[in-house]
Amino acid sequence: MTKNICAHTQGEFSPSTRFRLLQYLPAFEKAGYQVSLNHAKVSAFPPAQTFKRPAWLASELVHRAKQLLNNESHFHFIQREMISTLPTFEPFVKGVKLFDVDDAIFLNRKGFAAKKIAEHVDAVICGNEFLADYFSKYNSQIHIVPTAVDNSRFVPSMLKGSKNYIGWSGSSSGFVFLYAIQEQLNGFLKRHPDYKLLICSDRKPDFTSIPECKIEYRKWSVATEVADIQDMAIGIMPLDSNPWSLGKCSYKMLLYMACGVPCVVSSIGNNNEVLAKGRVGVGVDNPLDWATTLHELVMQPMLMDLMAKTGPQVIDAHYSVTSVSTQLIDIFAKYYQ
Repeated sequence: MTKNICAHTQGEFSPSTRFRLLQYLPAFEKAGYQVSLNHAKVSAFPPAQTFKRPAWLASELVHRAKQLLNNESHFHFIQREMISTLPTFEPFVKGVKLFDVDDAIFLNRKGFAAKKIAEHVDAVICGNEFLADYFSKYNSQIHIVPTAVDNSRFVPSMLKGSKNYIGWSGSSSGFVFLYAIQEQLNGFLKRHPDYKLLICSDRKPDFTSIPECKIEYRKWSVATEVADIQDMAIGIMPLDSNPWSLGKCSYKMLLYMACGVPCVVSSIGNNNEVLAKGRVGVGVDNPLDWATTLHELVMQPMLMDLMAKTGPQVIDAHYSVTSVSTQLIDIFAKYYQ
């Protein structure tokens, strides 16, 4: 017997949609769940130009209303807010409702939307412990499910040879974390002139302390994202020590690990939980220690080899699509009526 689930997402191309839903659909179907997708019309996030926002909001609200009027499902998987930072139709969706959260969305608008939605759903699925601690104040049914890596795609490179890139891959919105440690990165690059900084993103960064000749920029794309990470000797994930960073689910770090790339990451939040699962990288406690930490790691090739082997093993055990989809299917079975 096929069981129907309606998934409400923030957009077909949203990272949350891609990594916390779409990659699990084959496993859901195999388990007997048929998922219908209610994406945002364009995006749940407002356009950058302020003058376009009223029309965007009206269009998205009408689109969401039509989706719900034509929906007969009694089991709903709601990814974050239907309209970013606002509670809209979520409390009025009929049937069983699971609310999936992978960021500290409660930091927006004093948490009004997050609290309102959490109070009106049957359970909240959180990407890490920090998020779970917050939402447990508003809902007693909390499940922690990490974001999975498709380790049939993100795999170590079969090519041998020297890799001389300290790499970072992600949205340009994360450049602020790189800028905060750019003097440290430049210090490492001066000490190791054979290395460069590889940045894979939607646009070029604007460093002020790193010479352009020491930076290689590659425009991010789905087609090249795996090969770009495979080219890295070390993958980095700097973060600030603040609540927004604590809400991060370490996905950048997990992608590095899946590709057999040792990690150097800020020792904060979920990053520490991942590091505790195996010798996959090094945590940096002090922002002034990045140059030293990178130097010490590249001077230990045997340790880097161990990390390169351990990373994919940890992904397979804890963060693979197979592992995480099984967790979600067990949760669905608990609430499906």
